[in-house]
Amino acid sequence: MGMFAALILALGMSGLAYAHWSQTILIDGSVETGTVCVGWVDVDYEDDEYLGKDVGEVDAWLEDEKGEHNGDLIYETLVIELNNVYPSYEAYIYVEIANGGTIPVNLNDCDIYPVSDPNDLIRFVDCWVEEEYWPGFPQLDPCETAWAVIGIHILQEVWDEGLGEWVTCPEDATATFAGYLTFDQWNYTPTP
Repeated sequence: MGMFAALILALGMSGLAYAHWSQTILIDGSVETGTVCVGWVDVDYEDDEYLGKDVGEVDAWLEDEKGEHNGDLIYETLVIELNNVYPSYEAYIYVEIANGGTIPVNLNDCDIYPVSDPNDLIRFVDCWVEEEYWPGFPQLDPCETAWAVIGIHILQEVWDEGLGEWVTCPEDATATFAGYLTFDQWNYTPTP
């Protein structure tokens, strides 16, 4: 027993310890992501009667319900039809765009492209988006809507690189096109 007491006394004097107390505290958490839900909620249109002649026609409507925003349906697709148009014809499609999601978004890209174009007509269709009625453009916050204008102008002629000359808009031609507006979360910067 004397030997045990001497060992304990020697270990105590050397600073070694046999006991260690600790406690672990915990973290409980959760992550819930927001949503991006942008779409069309309203559409109206008009065309420019060239020199008082109302011969061209524009029609536009919304399809493919995808959600709801403040009691209004949000649609995925805007359909535009132009009939009996001619060089210098202009149409304006007024669209209300809603952010029915919970994350702010920026409009980062838009374009139209031919789907079927046997007469090479789409190169004569000049299309643009005006944002003069869109406060804070290009950003759209959650639960906000903004109006934009899609302008379409049928060009008289275009320069044809292959031919090295100006060519005029074809008569009695038909083409179909598609397009898109790409909205990204507000803090995303696309890589070039």
